[in-house]
Amino acid sequence: MSALALGLGATGLSAQIPDFSVQTIDVNQAVQNGATTLVGEKTAIVRATVRLTNDPGTPVFVDGLMRVFVDGEEVDDSPVYTDNGPYQVLVSINEGELDQTMNFTFIPPTSNNVTLSVEVNPAGPNQVPEQTAANNITIKGPLTFIALGRPDMAYAPVDYRLGGGSSPNPPDTALIEPGVGDNFIQGVYPVPDWDYRRIDAPTKLWTSSLNGGGSALNNSLTADLNLMVPKPQYIYGWIPGSLPYNGQSIINGVASMGNTQPIRHQRTFAHEVGHCTGLFHHNGSTGLWGVDVEHHLAITQVLPKIKPPTAKDIMVAGLLSHQAWVYLPNYTGWMSHPKFQPGINAASAGSDEGETLFVAGIWNAVTGQVQMTDMLTLPSGRLSDTAGDGSEIIVRAFAQGQIVRELAVATVSSSDCSDASDSDESSPLVGFNVNLPVRSAAGVPIDQVVIVQGNGRALSSLMLERSANAPRVAFVSPAAAQLDGDVLRVAWEGSDADGDELTYYLRYSRDGVQFSPIHTSTQDTSFTVNMKQLPALVDGQGFFELFATDGLNTTVVRSELLINAPSFAGGGGNPPWAHILTPDAGATLLEGATVILHGMAWDLEDKGLHGARVAWSSDLDGALGTGRRTSRNDLSAGDHVVTLTVTDSDGMVSTDTAAVTIVARDLPDAGTKICQLDLGFGGPGNSTLSMCGGDLSSGTSADLLLTGAAPNASAWLVLSLSAAPMPFKGGTLVPIPVLAAQPHTTSVAGDVLLAGIPGGNGPMSFVLQFAIQDGAQPHGLDFSNAIQADFLP
Repeated sequence: MSALALGLGATGLSAQIPDFSVQTIDVNQAVQNGATTLVGEKTAIVRATVRLTNDPGTPVFVDGLMRVFVDGEEVDDSPVYTDNGPYQVLVSINEGELDQTMNFTFIPPTSNNVTLSVEVNPAGPNQVPEQTAANNITIKGPLTFIALGRPDMAYAPVDYRLGGGSSPNPPDTALIEPGVGDNFIQGVYPVPDWDYRRIDAPTKLWTSSLNGGGSALNNSLTADLNLMVPKPQYIYGWIPGSLPYNGQSIINGVASMGNTQPIRHQRTFAHEVGHCTGLFHHNGSTGLWGVDVEHHLAITQVLPKIKPPTAKDIMVAGLLSHQAWVYLPNYTGWMSHPKFQPGINAASAGSDEGETLFVAGIWNAVTGQVQMTDMLTLPSGRLSDTAGDGSEIIVRAFAQGQIVRELAVATVSSSDCSDASDSDESSPLVGFNVNLPVRSAAGVPIDQVVIVQGNGRALSSLMLERSANAPRVAFVSPAAAQLDGDVLRVAWEGSDADGDELTYYLRYSRDGVQFSPIHTSTQDTSFTVNMKQLPALVDGQGFFELFATDGLNTTVVRSELLINAPSFAGGGGNPPWAHILTPDAGATLLEGATVILHGMAWDLEDKGLHGARVAWSSDLDGALGTGRRTSRNDLSAGDHVVTLTVTDSDGMVSTDTAAVTIVARDLPDAGTKICQLDLGFGGPGNSTLSMCGGDLSSGTSADLLLTGAAPNASAWLVLSLSAAPMPFKGGTLVPIPVLAAQPHTTSVAGDVLLAGIPGGNGPMSFVLQFAIQDGAQPHGLDFSNAIQADFLP
């Protein structure tokens, strides 16, 4: 019983023997100030600073273990071995050097009661003689890891052919695919993951100049998103090569665009998405050490994992990728953004309010001129909200002289930011777009849209009126409903009795449910389609749909229902897309270190793939697990080819591989995790008691851990040889008759740890329960659950 009461004491070793303890524990998922909110299922690095006392004067290398508890129970993936042990312990450290702390990587659960137990110099082949092991374990927690959603981001490779032409000019696929293009947003946004995937069409054709800005393209991309079913939350256009600016977006919009210059394009993407979430330019540094936890930005610029406090926030204009990381207020602010909440994904993002009138244009903030870029009636859209006072543009919709809706449209125009252009050079061209109702509450169609100035800014008023005649349009190709080849020309004829110029939007539906825009914002009257690059046709259910608009009049026609000829090779489904995000090809890790397996799996027909359809394996160790993100810490030493295998509902399979080297090392003794019997009876209060470790036979030990209690509170560990629950002070006291009541004080985190309680001297059983002083409870006491500790011979 004395061992249970006292734990491990000092050994009285020589003063020349060093002593180790864990001084600080930092949990970081991108940036951390000590109180930054943590996110469940998002990979985290735990950096433990080890204090060395009685420095022997020669280099000392130690290892460590981290155990993870949820509600007092150790999780299946625990313990976690170090990423870098044994590592050299220094008297003073530089936080910017990754290997000057003892590091652990893990995927945290979503829970409000996670406790981390970090042990330095555990038993095992690398254990170093020290003065005492009583101070080797430090507790961090209880910690809360909140739930966030998985945003859906569709990207469009823009086939940029200035002035037209027949030569394709798309961006380099290798620079924009998952695991490359999205590396910066994966690193700095707090969400656990992104559905970052290509639009259904292989490219988006664009022939107008982008030299003066990307506002017209962003308006067209916004129209594309509104024509999609299901709808993503955001869409991004990748331009081949460089631009006179980095990129452009609309504040609080859904569309943005940017370059594919490797030294900057990943940061540009994260920057423009930041504008879409409502952020503006500023000139601040991050001010904190940051960590690219999964080391996404090793590709393409081989950037380091640690980010210095001098790095600029991604919302500073005009940066290269190596100059940027994330500013804490932006990082934490995203956690409350409505599109990042749990349950928000591609399916829920497709909800809409029926027909809407999409109105988009460009305002020249210097001349005041307004030019319309897109205007059509959408079959499904979301009505825009007014931006309120201070907006430069007011849009009003009328029906027979009665105002139906008035919207103040937010725009941006400042010395380094115009229409959220990621450049230090100001452009006067400001894009805007809104979704208006198509008719009044009484059912009268909108017949006039007026755009006027707001906030005293120069703007030439523009009045758009419904003409007398709607466009006439009809498909002329394909001539037959039966498709007998991969490539076909879709063509149409259009006319307008009023002489209005017509703009066309072509989309495809494989089954009458899913819709994919394939050629939009165009005056072309034909487009060549490769059916094998689109979601596979369901015979007799799919069709092409064409929108012809003169402004306030939109005519919609559909082709005949399409069927595949028996000999048509393109009639089958498409294989899914498989991309490994982590680990990178060529990565080297130490044996026992956590290997994060993070992938992207998408299918043109099924959309997002998850669970058992996403499988991981190694050519050395076989099956490793399933799901978009999982982890292993038991890969054998050697050279592995890690394979991600993705299977769609048609049984079609795609794979991606990464060669990874695991370097052999000796590991600490993790032991077999055994937790003593939980007898229950906890409450009132939130404290939890556990005793886990060895089986309490001779030569083993276990840790007694109390979590969730009031901080800095008096606590008594009550012991008995039997359990006879009885009411006491508003709770239930279980160890009756009381053999002893040992006084303790909880830490600032509300925990008590008695580490390394030795087993043996059994068989004998103790019943243990904590009573903690807690003024929040009716009778001033918090009672933990009781446990039964069975000591073996």
